[in-house]
Amino acid sequence: MAAAALSADENLAKALSMQQSGASSNIKNPSLSLPPVLPSVRFVEDVTVPDGESVAPGQPFDKVWRVRNDGDAPLPAGCYLAHVGGELLGHAPTTKVPLHHHNDADDDGGASNGNGQVKQPLEEFDVALSCVAPTAPGKYASYWRLVTPGGAQFGHRLWIDISVTELESKEAEEDQQ
Repeated sequence: MAAAALSADENLAKALSMQQSGASSNIKNPSLSLPPVLPSVRFVEDVTVPDGESVAPGQPFDKVWRVRNDGDAPLPAGCYLAHVGGELLGHAPTTKVPLHHHNDADDDGGASNGNGQVKQPLEEFDVALSCVAPTAPGKYASYWRLVTPGGAQFGHRLWIDISVTELESKEAEEDQQ
């Protein structure tokens, strides 16, 4: 039995030697490839509408998140923000919000910082979303993700957490006094 074990060890050593020298074609499978590396974006802070913010029923508001490209490469051209759960806050379920407005003459069509420059590694930038509060009072949450042009979600999930309340006017408060 020791001879059989020694023989197995010798065969393993031989196979490893062949693999290192590239002599064996059945060890590597050229049809296998690694999946593409997704971009990496990390939440930094809420710029507007912090969690739990009170908003009047039906009130339009702009939510802005500050994020950072934590990847090793610039974000690919064509990335967008997509709704992934919770309240739509005035958006259609299939809304795709570009990471910037396409109105610059030097627009590159990608994830840029508003002046046509692509988001570089470690660059912080703002992601904005125009919303409308629901008309019924209550607590609401809406969840969003950054998405590659090919449809792969990446980075931290971004959310809006608001409380829709009937805000009393100053006149009503003065009348009660």
